[in-house]
Amino acid sequence: MAETNGTVALESVPSDSLLTYQDVATRLGVSKNQVRIWVREGKLEEIKLGHRTVRVPAGSLKAFINSGRVRRNRHD
Repeated sequence: MAETNGTVALESVPSDSLLTYQDVATRLGVSKNQVRIWVREGKLEEIKLGHRTVRVPAGSLKAFINSGRVRRNRHD
């Protein structure tokens, strides 16, 4: 996998992968709370895996980035 500044580049992550809020936050250079806000606003999709376990599909994150709603972290 391609690595940039200690994080895996999003392009190398399969679209069917599931990412934690922390994974998303790190890739975008924002807080986990900001990721939660985007999920609550419907800008990012989430999948509930259990009572307290949620993930963001990598495909949803890629679509979010491509929509121009967020600027990518300059380090990615």
